[in-house]
Amino acid sequence: MNAQWNKFVFSNEQPSNKRMVLCGIFYAFIIPFCIYTYILFLSNFGDDADYEMKYRTLNVKHETLKKELDIAEIEVKAAEHKAYLAEELCKELKKKLDIKPIVEQHIMTVNHYVFPQLAKIYSNAIMEAANKYPNIPYNIILAVMELESTFKYTAKSNKDCIGLMQVNPAVWLAKDNPDSLISAGIASTIYDLYDPRINIIAGTYILNHYYEKIESDNVKSKWEGALNKYFGAQSKEYFEKFQKFFGNFNLYLASYKE
Repeated sequence: MNAQWNKFVFSNEQPSNKRMVLCGIFYAFIIPFCIYTYILFLSNFGDDADYEMKYRTLNVKHETLKKELDIAEIEVKAAEHKAYLAEELCKELKKKLDIKPIVEQHIMTVNHYVFPQLAKIYSNAIMEAANKYPNIPYNIILAVMELESTFKYTAKSNKDCIGLMQVNPAVWLAKDNPDSLISAGIASTIYDLYDPRINIIAGTYILNHYYEKIESDNVKSKWEGALNKYFGAQSKEYFEKFQKFFGNFNLYLASYKE
């Protein structure tokens, strides 16, 4: 069959009309096919400049994607860190919430005339004040209350200091005092200071005011200065009594069992 075909196509004999027609059809198809294949080949294999440009473009895209990936990883780590901090904050808040029954029990142990509902008012106000003034921990507030009034909200000293934290209205309700309780929006009259909640917040505000005024990098020195100012430069024994009350609560806290 192949021999007949070769003879038919490539014969030296005078071609017939039929053979010429078939050869024309054959070359009409094969020549365009070859031209198309050659063009396609050239389009796929450009010069070196084209390859260099393509390489640079791909390299830029690669570097861009890498930077975006690095940024995404940083954002993920930041989100994880924020979640960790939020979890730790929740733990701290939970501790403060869980400490309230211990504070209430301690108050009632020191002063048997304080009934549970009143002790709860005290503990709520202590935690509120500690949250409002982060410099002042709740156990400092508690020790100051124990020393100043033994948790008696109607207490009044011979110097007319009032309430649980023994706030002096002559100083802290004075209109000419720029740092007064009136300016701070805490209290406006002497009668407000007999409210346990207001008195605790007022006393904590005053203690925080003194703490911030002490210029020292030593935390112990700041506390000693602030407390001495709060107590009105009382004797050394007075400050030692405060330390005793502060220590007593922490011992009670360590041994507390529900």
